[in-house]
Amino acid sequence: MLSKIYEQWRSRAASEVGEIAEAFFPPLLLRQPNDWAGALHKVVYVGQETLGWTWSARETTKHSYITRNYEDIETLQDFINYDRGVEALIDGYRQFDFSSHQPINHRSPFWTYFRKIRSAMERNGDSVSILLINIIRCDVISEDGFTLWSLPEADRNRYLQWQKGLLKAELAALQPTLVLFVSGPYYDDFLRSEFDDLAFEPLGGFGPRQLSKLNTAALAAPAYRTYHPGYLNRRSRTLGFSPLEAAMADAVEF
Repeated sequence: MLSKIYEQWRSRAASEVGEIAEAFFPPLLLRQPNDWAGALHKVVYVGQETLGWTWSARETTKHSYITRNYEDIETLQDFINYDRGVEALIDGYRQFDFSSHQPINHRSPFWTYFRKIRSAMERNGDSVSILLINIIRCDVISEDGFTLWSLPEADRNRYLQWQKGLLKAELAALQPTLVLFVSGPYYDDFLRSEFDDLAFEPLGGFGPRQLSKLNTAALAAPAYRTYHPGYLNRRSRTLGFSPLEAAMADAVEF
């Protein structure tokens, strides 16, 4: 199902993104973990953006765990041009394995919180499967940074129009039991664009920027938005992991 969604999305890129495709890295495309279908708790962990994501010989040189049977995909244009682009990037997601082969990145707050979520939900012996999605799927190749804000407004809007609907389609296909957006409030406008009826409901005594429950007809599962783990970790005395614990407690009876 995900492959079909991605192939349809890719087929629109040439006409909808066009000549600005060279300004972007390839997209982050998902692969369901092997334990997803049978898990009691299916958790989607939604970050901001990858800060650079390619599938090329340079990655093989940099990371010895990677094996490649595909052409280089270093830009969105490469992805558009390559018939096996969807297959290759899904395989890249599989091999990345949630940063398990990259010790420094693996110890970052982002991935530490990813693992803590799984551990917290496994306390009673429940089966849990968790995967990563990002709100912004293609980072910008720019000396001014990876974010969309480094692009002219017209180009940024053109890209966002092409991306619109992808996250909603993925979540509909995955049918998670819990969605945790660790994207922070500065990405809320992107979420409002994706989910037209979106409303934010403060939760558990936290301020709305710290933790909100997301209400939208497009999401069947409980969904919450808190800060990025990097920020939560820096505010460990007042925040830390507690907003995510509150979200899980609201969604699931342990």
